[in-house]
Amino acid sequence: MQVENEKKGTVLHVLNTGSFSGAENVAITIIKAMNARGYRCIYVSFDGTIRSVLEAESIEFAPISRMSVGELRRVVREYQADMIHAHDFRATVIAALLNADIPVISHLHNNSPWLKKIGPYSLLFALAARRCENIWCVSASVRDEYVFKKAIDYKTRIIGNPICIEEIREKRVPTDEKYDVVFIGRLTEQKNPLRFLKIIKKAKERKPDISAVILGEGELHQECEKYIQKNGLSENVTLKGFVSEPYGILANGKILCSTSDWEGYGLMAVEAMTFGVPVICTRVGGLANVVTEQCGKFCKEDAEFVDAIIDLLDSVDERERLSKGAYHRAEALDNFDKYMGFLEKKYLYLTGRHVRENESIYDSPLVSVIMGAHNCEDSIAKSIDSILTQTYENWEFIICDDCSTDHTLEILQEYEKKDSRIKILHNERNIRLAGTLNKCLSYAKGKYVARMDGDDESLPERFEKQVAFLEANPQIDVVGCSRMIFDEHGDRGIRFSERMPRKDTLLKEVPFAHPTIMIRAEVMKKLGGYAMNRKTMRAEDLELWFRFFQNDYVGYNMQDVLYRYRETLFDLKKRTVKAAIGTAKIYLDGYKMLHFPVYKWIWAMKPIVASCLPVKIMKKYYVNNLKMQDNLEQ
Repeated sequence: MQVENEKKGTVLHVLNTGSFSGAENVAITIIKAMNARGYRCIYVSFDGTIRSVLEAESIEFAPISRMSVGELRRVVREYQADMIHAHDFRATVIAALLNADIPVISHLHNNSPWLKKIGPYSLLFALAARRCENIWCVSASVRDEYVFKKAIDYKTRIIGNPICIEEIREKRVPTDEKYDVVFIGRLTEQKNPLRFLKIIKKAKERKPDISAVILGEGELHQECEKYIQKNGLSENVTLKGFVSEPYGILANGKILCSTSDWEGYGLMAVEAMTFGVPVICTRVGGLANVVTEQCGKFCKEDAEFVDAIIDLLDSVDERERLSKGAYHRAEALDNFDKYMGFLEKKYLYLTGRHVRENESIYDSPLVSVIMGAHNCEDSIAKSIDSILTQTYENWEFIICDDCSTDHTLEILQEYEKKDSRIKILHNERNIRLAGTLNKCLSYAKGKYVARMDGDDESLPERFEKQVAFLEANPQIDVVGCSRMIFDEHGDRGIRFSERMPRKDTLLKEVPFAHPTIMIRAEVMKKLGGYAMNRKTMRAEDLELWFRFFQNDYVGYNMQDVLYRYRETLFDLKKRTVKAAIGTAKIYLDGYKMLHFPVYKWIWAMKPIVASCLPVKIMKKYYVNNLKMQDNLEQ
C-alpha cells in the first residue's frame, strides 16, 4: 500500500542545453506541476544560466558534462529513475540508446529543417522513436513535416504547450522600460534575430525614433551586436541578453515581432497576448494556429513586416483592437489543468509504481452489471448465482434476453422476482450482443459498469477487488482480470492478459477479456457504447478497444483469477471464415485509426488464418496458452 508521502515516481527531464528559452520554460513548468502532484522530477542538462533559474524555482538539478549514454546512465542509476522525459532530438536519441528497461517519452518542441528530408538526423530519430513509448509534438507541423511521419504516426500526439494565463501575469515584475517592438527568443538561426534587426533598420527610415529590444542569448549574440553598431541602431535597439523574468518588459511593449524561420509551438506569442500585446510574425510551425487576424498579423517579406509595424505604431485604434483580441485569444488558449491532467495520466501509466491492487476503500459506489443472454438456459442460473454471492453488494444487474427460443427468459424472470437489484429486459427480435448491451447501458445508473456473460461465472471477490482497484487508481479507466478456463470436463487452466496493455497490444491480441472488465461509466458513455454493424457481429469488444486507445484511455489487467470463462470445442467450431473476415476488417480499420505503419497491417489477417486452421490445431494452441494452477503454485 502506498503511503501518503511516497513519491509516485522519479522522472528525468533531459535537455540538450544549459541555457533558458522556450523548451526549457516548458520543461520547468511541467516539472513544477508534476512535483506538486507527487512526482520527483529532476532537470538534467549541461550547466549554465539555467542553474540560477532552477534554483529560483527550487527544482532539483543534475548537471551533466556531456550529452552521452554513459552520463545519462549514471544519472538514471544515481536517482533510480522510473522514466525519462526527453526534450527534443538529441536527448531523445541518447535516451533511446540507453537500452535500459525504462520508458522514454520524446517531446519535440520545434520542427527543425532536418525533419523534412531524408538524412542522418531524420533516420537516427526514426530508429530512436521505435524505443519511445510516446512522441509528443507541440504543433501538428512538427509531426506532419517529418519525412518518416508514417513510421511514428501511431505513437504521436499533438499536445501543444501548457498555458496558465494567471501564472504568467503573476510573474510580471513592474518596470519602467518601454519599447515599441519586442523580440524574445534564443539568438540562433531558427529565430533569425538578424532579420529582425534588418526590419527595424528599414522601419527606422520611416520612423526615426522607433525603439526595440531583444531578449535572449545565443550563438548569434556577437553578430547581432556588430550589426547594431555597424548600422547605427545603438539608439534604437537594446540587446539585453538573457532576462529571467521578461514579462515586465513584454507587457510594456506595443508589438511582439517574431521572425522565426521555423517554430515549434510559439509560446512567446501566447505570453505576449497574455498582456494584450499584438503579434506580428511569420506563418511557421505552431504560430500558424496560435496567432489569428484578431490578435496579430502574418508577414512573409521584410517590407510586409515594416508596413505592419509602422501601421500599428501609428494607429492607436488598430492597436487597441488587436490588443483586445490578444487578451481573448490568450484566455482561449489557457489549458493548464487539462494539459497537466493528461501528462499525469501518462506519467502514472508509464512509471508503473502507481498501481495499487490491494487498496482498501471507504465508500461503495454502485456497479451496473450488464449481460446479454441468448439460449443459455443450462448455464444462466449459475452465472446469476455468482453475482448474488459477490462479497461486494452495491450493484444492479441488468440482463437483456435477446429473443431466446428456450427457457432462458422464464429463468431470468424468476430471479427478478427474488432480488430487486435484478432488472430483466427483453428483445422481441434477435439484435445480437452489441445492440443488447447498448440497451442494458441505457438503463445503467452506476459509477462503474461490469460485464458478465450468461455461460460464465464470477468468483465471489471479483467486484470487491475491481471496485477497490478503480477507486484507488483514478488514472485507470478499465480493469480486467485473469480467468480460469473451464468446459464440461472441468477446469483446464488459467489465461492471463498483459498487465498494462497499450496500443501495440492490439497487434497480437485483444487487450482485455471482455466479460471480465469493469469500466468507468463516464468512459463508456464518452465512447458511445458498442458499435452495431456486421463487422462487429462477433467482435464488438475489439472495436471498442480500438476507440478506447484512440481516446488515450488507460487500462489494467489484474493478475488475480476472479472469473471462470467457459470455452468448449463448440466455441472453436463457431469461428467461421465469414466472422473472421469481419474481425479482420475491424483490425484493419483500427490499425488505420491508430495510425499504425502500413507494414503492420498484415496482422489483421490473423483471424482469417486462424479460422482456416483445423479445429484440433486451434484447440492445441489455446490449451498451450493456459497455465495450470499447480504449476503457478510451485
